[in-house]
Amino acid sequence: MIYPKKDGDYRSGSEVRLVSLLKELRIKYDYEPYYIPYEVKEVRRYLPDFVISGSNIILEVKGWFKGVDRKKHLLLKNSNPNLDIRFVFDNPNNKIKKGSKTTYGDWCTKYGFKFSAANDTATIIEWLNEGRGLSYTNGNDAPKSVKQRKSVISKRSSTSNSRRNKTRDTKRAGRRVTSTA
Repeated sequence: MIYPKKDGDYRSGSEVRLVSLLKELRIKYDYEPYYIPYEVKEVRRYLPDFVISGSNIILEVKGWFKGVDRKKHLLLKNSNPNLDIRFVFDNPNNKIKKGSKTTYGDWCTKYGFKFSAANDTATIIEWLNEGRGLSYTNGNDAPKSVKQRKSVISKRSSTSNSRRNKTRDTKRAGRRVTSTA
């Protein structure tokens, strides 16, 4: 409810009562004259998608990169500057919001995050090797399983197959996947 006042409206009956007291005591005041900035400090927890064993490299996989996620990762980086968070996007050329010129990749570059497209296996393999202290200079040096994975990924189109995703999600529901490789 808005309470009437001479110069405008007050937000509550309590404010109206205080105004009456201030006027009765002839105390000068300003009602809501300006905003005062303040910081909200909350402790939150972050659950990374993939942590490369034996390294501090974190791979965060994103199809959509919403504003709340971008804000979370900036706060996370400021709170933990030693974390090495790298993004793997379905499409790093997606715009951060409708009508924006800024892409997911542009945002990462601006804020100092490494990023890759999900189908850019060369970059992802480079990151994995970096985390494990290995270096495969070309695809022929990579283990057979990596070569096979590379060829499977390159054959897929960049658009998602909803049927395949639905099947995969159903199989993984309620199951935590951990690799010891």
